[in-house]
Amino acid sequence: MRFPLLCVFIASAFLTPLNSQEAPVGVQRYLEGLSEYRFRLLEKSAGLERPAGDFSRPVLEEYALQSYSRWRLQGPGDSSLVMEVHEMLHQQGAFGMYRLDSLLRPGTGDRLELPVENRYGERNCVFWRGPFLFRLTAGPGPRARDQLKGAVAALVDAIPIVNLHPVTVLHLPRQDLVTESVGIYLGPAALAYNDRFPDPLMDKIGFQDRVEVAFADYGPEGGSLFLLAYPTPAVAADYFLELQNSLHSFFSPDGIYIKRSGVLLALFLGTESQAQAVLGEVQWAPAVQWVHDRTVQVEPRGEARSFLDMLLRTALATVCFIVGSLGFGFLLGYIWHRIDETYPLWAGRNDAIRLNLSGAAPTPDRVKRPYWAGFRKT
Repeated sequence: MRFPLLCVFIASAFLTPLNSQEAPVGVQRYLEGLSEYRFRLLEKSAGLERPAGDFSRPVLEEYALQSYSRWRLQGPGDSSLVMEVHEMLHQQGAFGMYRLDSLLRPGTGDRLELPVENRYGERNCVFWRGPFLFRLTAGPGPRARDQLKGAVAALVDAIPIVNLHPVTVLHLPRQDLVTESVGIYLGPAALAYNDRFPDPLMDKIGFQDRVEVAFADYGPEGGSLFLLAYPTPAVAADYFLELQNSLHSFFSPDGIYIKRSGVLLALFLGTESQAQAVLGEVQWAPAVQWVHDRTVQVEPRGEARSFLDMLLRTALATVCFIVGSLGFGFLLGYIWHRIDETYPLWAGRNDAIRLNLSGAAPTPDRVKRPYWAGFRKT
């Protein structure tokens, strides 16, 4: 009996690798949805095995790079494109890499007419979608722009993820905001690419406490705002005092103004009038949203509702039984009392018979009374 079982085990061990197929992961599972394009992997590295693209290893660590890959996309006709993909751990990493790429590769500021944030220039297009940062490069020719536009549109349709900007970016004031300048920095290596941030304050803002730095320029005077978001208001208050003390010994040709609001710490470089206008709009207020409307009575679930109904019915049945028993008892007592008063002889028909052996004749009062007094001595 043991030999057939051993044969089955060995056969299953050899046949399992033949039948199993590795499930597509990362961006590959979305590429399989491109019906008009064929793709071929050219290069891939997991994690931080080696530097990816033009970004240094410390920057990739700060933005939590998961994998880097290069692909060949063969589209309709003779269109052929090269696609680079940086897969990050979260969307804020992809957005931060997208904005940092604009600093490393400044272009003309042109963009394709697509429903996704992108930059176009020199036969390539850069955009971000969810946790992915894409760079597509087309071959030389007059149809490069159209080829890139079609490929990006196909990728956007194949990846059903809505781009969500970091919360710190959403707290940037909107008045006179230069949209193309918005960026997010998650570490000192990335923030070092921004020449507007004062170098002496780099060690004072606390990246070790998971601070998130959003940046934006404000026109037309050219002021810059660094918005620092800390985990708690207490941590923000501590760093606010430390930065205030550091600014007393810091000299800069630009005016530096600081403000704290909750977990946000705003550092503005520019004129005083512009600082008052921009910092006045920096407000942080915690928003609490109830999962359900507390004014509406919530119906219990089916099991709880059935149990409560059973308890209610049992209680009502007990009360009805007690009230009915007491009422029926009182009714019987009242009826018997009325019978006793109306027919007194009936009440004594079962009494014991007592004989008067004294020889005395019964008097009329003894005969009429239903209860005799008993024997009496003469």
